[in-house]
Amino acid sequence: MNTKLINTRSAVIGLVLLMLNVGSVSAGSITLSGVTGNSCSYSTFTVDSNGNLTAACNTSPPPAPTLTPTCSLVASPSTISAGSISTLTASCSPAATSYAWTGAGTANFTSGGTVTPTATTTYTVIGTNGDGPGNTASATVTISVPAPTGSGPAPTSTSPLTEIVRWNRAFAALNKFPFDGKAEQVSYMAYNKQMQAAKPIQYHLPTTW
Repeated sequence: MNTKLINTRSAVIGLVLLMLNVGSVSAGSITLSGVTGNSCSYSTFTVDSNGNLTAACNTSPPPAPTLTPTCSLVASPSTISAGSISTLTASCSPAATSYAWTGAGTANFTSGGTVTPTATTTYTVIGTNGDGPGNTASATVTISVPAPTGSGPAPTSTSPLTEIVRWNRAFAALNKFPFDGKAEQVSYMAYNKQMQAAKPIQYHLPTTW
């Protein structure tokens, strides 16, 4: 440990302040222990009967700065057709230990997961670590409107086969089950069975295909 003897204006001021607090002392020297360069954070001091002041520097490292997570959120792909899958990924620095999400289908997410929105949706996430919550990051999944490849009423048994196939594909693409967590397409045959059974399930009929 370095020991330096300092006779400076600051040392004199320090001695005067000490005298105001501990009473009169005889003139003496000021010894600083553990000094590095010209800086010191004093932790303890002692005064002997001769008026010599010894101050010890605090050699403990400074506390680490408080850093909450700074997060970004990415949706991939960010543009999908209704009911298709997009993957949400949150990236945080420093790392988050927990996440708070908003947006349908994100209740069980940690740093990310997949969503199947049927309408354009903005998702948000806040990362939290031992220092507290960070910023709010957001990403939007846009539902695209496909260009029509046909139009008119649903085809019948006398319609051209190509038109029936296109309509059935459009029907299957529209009819998925986001409300029960599935992403399975429903065929036109399943639709007919549901209608015959008069079950209260909502289906979307394509007007363009």
